[in-house]
Amino acid sequence: VKLKASEVVVEVYAASVNPTDWKQRKGTLAQLCPLNLPTILGIDLAGKVVRAGEEAAFSEGDEVFGRQTLDRMRELNGSYAEYAIVDSSDIYRKPPCSSWAEAAAVPHACLAAYA
Repeated sequence: VKLKASEVVVEVYAASVNPTDWKQRKGTLAQLCPLNLPTILGIDLAGKVVRAGEEAAFSEGDEVFGRQTLDRMRELNGSYAEYAIVDSSDIYRKPPCSSWAEAAAVPHACLAAYA
């Protein structure tokens, strides 16, 4: 797969389940956010960068956490996949003191708390 300049491929080590995930799976969000089926769901993730576009803010081997946007999940795989293509603006460096599971639980919950 050819990456866009700002994209990275993340090998997913952990993914969380949040209300948006189960509502997508149940079909509750079908009107608001229709999916191109078949697709792999999942928004939040933590893992290691295995490939990076030439303008991405991350390099191979970087430990990251972040989210897959709903728009991108329609085109690409979500965070329940083994590998996810994510825009580098949607991921952050994983703190060394955080486990993979802890880091994967943060992104969507933080957006909800911020709102």
